[in-house]
Amino acid sequence: MTAFVSAGDSANPLGHRAVVLAWLLAVATMTLGNTVALAQENLKRLLAYSSIAHAGYLMIGVAVAFRNGTSSSGLYLGAEAILFYLTAYAFMTLGAFGVIILLSTPRRTVETVEDLAGLGKTHPLAALALTICLFSLAGIPPLAGFWGKFELFAAAFSLSSSGDGDLYWWLAVIAVLNSAAGAYYYLKIVVGMYLRPAPADPLTPRFAWPTTVAVTVCTLLTVIFGLFPAPVARATRLAAESSLERPDPLDKSGPIADARAGR
Repeated sequence: MTAFVSAGDSANPLGHRAVVLAWLLAVATMTLGNTVALAQENLKRLLAYSSIAHAGYLMIGVAVAFRNGTSSSGLYLGAEAILFYLTAYAFMTLGAFGVIILLSTPRRTVETVEDLAGLGKTHPLAALALTICLFSLAGIPPLAGFWGKFELFAAAFSLSSSGDGDLYWWLAVIAVLNSAAGAYYYLKIVVGMYLRPAPADPLTPRFAWPTTVAVTVCTLLTVIFGLFPAPVARATRLAAESSLERPDPLDKSGPIADARAGR
């Protein structure tokens, strides 16, 4: 957070370079992740490359934090958006991987998108849990992932009138376009589960209770946080503001320096 505070002045050349670096990393990471994920048929690779794209979305919050790190005047603080998105992402991605683990057996593992064909008919509850997690990852309302992306994108748009506002405006636009592209490969999985016929040899998963409980909890929290985002948003806002109010230990005129000098 000290780095965000130090770079918060738009007139600071170092701060501008930090913003540009975060901008480039965000655009490159989300674009690369989504582009490669679009070409994947292997489920685990698809989710792995999509996680790279989500890291790019998180970098939007970093770029914003370099500008509004010490100000609460923005619609959303960069650190606040990062914390909210991490919370939402943890539940939806763990839920998605958990369903894949549940469906895999030593005799037959779930490897490709085609392996999930007809899952909506053969195992409707597993298909429903995976659908909710994938919709949340795609940013479809009213799930937690939608609010996570909304905070990140709104935080960038709220700085479009700042000194380097064009950078943030384009960052938000590129992020929205990437999010739309990412929704395609998530929806492709859902379409296969419900609209494709089940194979002659359907999946026969063994539902271990620890994994089943974990998937259930992650899925429910994804829905609950989507329907009632205010408590999480309030907690992340307070956490962001509290971290930014901590004094800089390198500040020779701050309270820490006074305490060390015995004043």
